[in-house]
Amino acid sequence: MEKHFNKVSRRILDWYCIAAASVCIVQLLFQIFGGVDMRENIYITHLMIAAGSIVLVGNVVYDRAKYPQNQNSAIAKKSPLILVVGVLADIVAFYVKGTSYGLLFSLMAMLIYSMITGVNMMFHYIEQEKQLAESRISTMISQIRPHFIYNTLGSIEQLCELQPETAAKLVHNFSHYLRGNFSELDNPAPIRLSQEMEHIRYYVSIEKIRFPDIEIKFDLRAGDFLLPALSVQPLIENSIKHGLMKLSRGGAVTVSSYETDTQYCVSVEDNGAGFDTSILLDERKHIGLRNIRCRVETMCDGTLTVESTPGIGTKVVISIPKGVKV
Repeated sequence: MEKHFNKVSRRILDWYCIAAASVCIVQLLFQIFGGVDMRENIYITHLMIAAGSIVLVGNVVYDRAKYPQNQNSAIAKKSPLILVVGVLADIVAFYVKGTSYGLLFSLMAMLIYSMITGVNMMFHYIEQEKQLAESRISTMISQIRPHFIYNTLGSIEQLCELQPETAAKLVHNFSHYLRGNFSELDNPAPIRLSQEMEHIRYYVSIEKIRFPDIEIKFDLRAGDFLLPALSVQPLIENSIKHGLMKLSRGGAVTVSSYETDTQYCVSVEDNGAGFDTSILLDERKHIGLRNIRCRVETMCDGTLTVESTPGIGTKVVISIPKGVKV
């Protein structure tokens, strides 16, 4: 029950539990070694239970008066009182009727209390997981987005002196990218593939200015399914930066979407330098790729796989199960 109370109330409850356990141990020792039938002294147990009831009621009243702003769930806060009512009903029945009725009221109270507590804990856990996931996703997006912005601004700075007309075109495309897509990037919820492709086409128009000798192809055959925002564009950026830029010239990136009987898939494949995929085991590196994988798993219950061969190229596939509610 301690999770229902604040620090002072929890300490009081701890001391009561220690005292109650001590009384139970003494009673047990007397029962075993003292030749005393403690059932004849049941009033001691009843006094102990009554003291516990007073502690519970006192804790509830104290917490509601002392910390009114911390009332997360009114039902959860009051649920211990159900136990008090059930146990006291059995005690009253014992002294009035001379029988405990098999502790019927206590057992019913415990059942109701367990159900309320279990449901409350379930909803509390779900809410915590949701908040944690949203916080993690927002952090990941904030880590990915500036990387592209800084690179683009650096390119604009270089082009302003060498190719001012090209720089102006780059600024135009970049402003459209920011104006049209920032609202989506700040949203931790999944977006449709068509929206992600709109982000990508803005991005590609910028990269084609920065790197005119590269080729980016599209082969879109799947439906308009949901996936995390900024999950595909960073993969294209990685292909260009870590794959094509290591070639003497040129190179191509192919963005494909397709579906199987159970999944929707998006792949980003390049014919760049490739790499040994064992380096991905070092989680301290490749933060961007790890972030994408984590967002795909958290938001869509999907997977991200990487295949790469040095000297041949790299293929990254995002797979989203069909029928998953996001």
